[in-house]
Amino acid sequence: WWLPAGLFLLSLVNYLAPASDSKPIILSPTGEISISATSAPSPASEPATTHQPAEKTYQVLKVIDGDTIVVAVEGRRQTVRLIGIDTPEMNANTCTGLLAKQALERKISHQAVRLESDPTQDQTDKYQRWLRYVFLPDGELVNQWMIAQGWAKEYTYRRAYQYQAQFRQAQQQAQSQKLGIWQPDICPTNTPTASPTPTEAKQQVLSAQDQATATPTVKSSQGLPTPTPTPTPATTSASAAGLPASDCLCTGNLYNCSDFATQAQAQACLEKCGVKQDIHKLDRDGDGSACESLP
Repeated sequence: WWLPAGLFLLSLVNYLAPASDSKPIILSPTGEISISATSAPSPASEPATTHQPAEKTYQVLKVIDGDTIVVAVEGRRQTVRLIGIDTPEMNANTCTGLLAKQALERKISHQAVRLESDPTQDQTDKYQRWLRYVFLPDGELVNQWMIAQGWAKEYTYRRAYQYQAQFRQAQQQAQSQKLGIWQPDICPTNTPTASPTPTEAKQQVLSAQDQATATPTVKSSQGLPTPTPTPTPATTSASAAGLPASDCLCTGNLYNCSDFATQAQAQACLEKCGVKQDIHKLDRDGDGSACESLP
């Protein structure tokens, strides 16, 4: 009688057990009921898909000089100073500043670059320029490339930065190979001329204006000097036709934006005297563009 009763009890237990936690129940030949430790296999879970966020890039809008660029950031222009490098000034005294700028232009103009800050450095400098490492889409570090090609020197400002050791090694190799600015006689030799002092420069401008407005005289038939009428100049200001870059002096703060007829003339003067130095204070916002209000 116990066998039918055991089978009935076994069926009842299996019926009442929850499906999710059910385990096989075994009836031994001696009539003992046991529950197997082997559980039903759970459905295999699908592996989670990980989506890595895309690295943010910035379009290069302009190369100011060999260590400063302008990028587009959410519809505005942002000036970026490359960390760990320094390039020659762009002025009339040497060609290396222009060569460094041209090298950087060839490398990154119109590229979408990735910018990386350095926790050991400030986020911006006193001109509100971002301080960053610049990476090309293939991962190449532009700061180091400029040093390795000989167009920039390694530059440490106040404290060591993340890539200092490899930047210094790159400079040693560029020097030993005489690349870029390390080439002897890279610029044409020009005979240096003494620059006038700020006082002398202003006297030259005043003298030129006096000569332009002077009224020549001729003798009349009676032998008396008679004024010769001359056309009245529209203005005697230096900005009448604008100040050509060739006449721009770099001996002191001599000019304002009103001394230039076009933005191109002001920009040429800024670049002649040095964008970083900006001796005439023509680039108030430090973005490398002079007198942006001019046509």
